[in-house]
Amino acid sequence: VSLTPPTASEHYGAAGRAWRWKVAVMGEDMALPRPKTALALAESIVERSGGAVQEAATLSTCARLLLIVAGNEDAVAATREACAAQIASFQTRPFDDWRRALDAAGDDIVQTSRAAPIVDDEDELGVFDAATGAEAGAWLARVVAGAADGPSAFDPFSSRKAHVLKQAKQCLEKCRAGNTGAVRDALVRSLEAGKRARDATTPEVSALRASPRDGGARTAAFSAALNLSEKAGSLLADDVAQRQLTPERRAALGQAR
Repeated sequence: VSLTPPTASEHYGAAGRAWRWKVAVMGEDMALPRPKTALALAESIVERSGGAVQEAATLSTCARLLLIVAGNEDAVAATREACAAQIASFQTRPFDDWRRALDAAGDDIVQTSRAAPIVDDEDELGVFDAATGAEAGAWLARVVAGAADGPSAFDPFSSRKAHVLKQAKQCLEKCRAGNTGAVRDALVRSLEAGKRARDATTPEVSALRASPRDGGARTAAFSAALNLSEKAGSLLADDVAQRQLTPERRAALGQAR
């Protein structure tokens, strides 16, 4: 589930309100992450979902907010509603209250989630894009690989744009600490793609390094990043399918781990 900045025409509507909440709560500079707040937001989504979301992680950059969740068929709708409830609360509280909440390491986010009424306004819920399965895995990998904003913005040598790798690693470490499954798999696969998309041993990246002003070389490196992202999505789908097999079924297929 993803939130991106509003267009100029959306600034004063639901999309603008959602992005102002994201900036206030999660920050806008990816060099200054708020890991405790991100963890609190993920925890609030799981708690509020009523069982629809079993796992959640939050990845926030200057260009988007990603909620990586795993659960049943209602997980996406529950994630949208949980975030919309946070946004609605943000609109009705003085900013100083939210600043104090941030100083309290995000604990207030969980309390807000418990108290907030259900949000069913389609405009408020619709500001969040969503994907599932292999498509979601590829989408996350594109973000981590720096290929989510098109070929003109793709720069595998930018240290600032590579900062998302560090954030994804931090997110993965928290997932490992919490013993999560599908969400951790998604982060692992996206990191693999992100590293390969920037690796000088990847032929297309090597060619771009040799000719940084060559538009064709940049397009080829970008296409390679997209291909790596698609592969990450397919591998994630395989990982999830494996997790859903019972030990007996794995043994029968000769795939016991």
